[in-house]
Amino acid sequence: MANEVAKKEQGAVAAAPQKTIKGMLANADTAWGKELAKVLPSAKEVARFMSCALDQLADPKVGAKLAQCTLPSFYNAIKKSARSGILPDGVNAYLIPYGRECTLQFSFRGLCDMAIREGIALKFDSDVVRENDVFKWSNGQLVEHTIVDWDEEARGEIVGVWVRAYLPDVDGKYNPDLHVDERMSKAQVDKIRSKSQNPNGVWGEWYEEMMKKSCVKRMFKRMRNTPTLAEAISEDNR
Repeated sequence: MANEVAKKEQGAVAAAPQKTIKGMLANADTAWGKELAKVLPSAKEVARFMSCALDQLADPKVGAKLAQCTLPSFYNAIKKSARSGILPDGVNAYLIPYGRECTLQFSFRGLCDMAIREGIALKFDSDVVRENDVFKWSNGQLVEHTIVDWDEEARGEIVGVWVRAYLPDVDGKYNPDLHVDERMSKAQVDKIRSKSQNPNGVWGEWYEEMMKKSCVKRMFKRMRNTPTLAEAISEDNR
């Protein structure tokens, strides 16, 4: 039944008077605008949300390819972004064309901001580790990460990544000693990259950010979760 409803909705969107993606994003009164208002955390955000999607169409790297994507695939991508409350602005979430299919991919920052809004954590810290850094890990926690030299070549090749999530105390307040840490080796991250539909796309351009994102998604598996965040991660994995 859900699939039938989705197909009817997609058909209505594709058959709307505005025949281009830009036309469908023109204002909040279009068919897309009205549908997005129903799923966004705040209907007042429709104009800003659609503006972010339009900005992606103007991006010199992917804009032309996004404009050639099918209306249903583009609509599905931005609707997933709207449902999560994460803006498709090329910072918090990316609209990525695969042929004529538009897909959505959340960024490390987007997932962290969502976790903060959901009350799961108060803030996140993260960094990649290079072979000449001082890195100490004990009993599942980061003890030290010291960058000896700011020059990346002097620091050596990337060997891993870590993420720390600071958790709220019983009163919902910040306590620097209350946190969860996660780390991943480069080999573990590259295994995830190898399963990507396009390992040279976002992975190639923003490798360090994708490392952090892989690590924080692994961290979420052992943290208190919410249906909204779980759905966003599930969509991102697909």
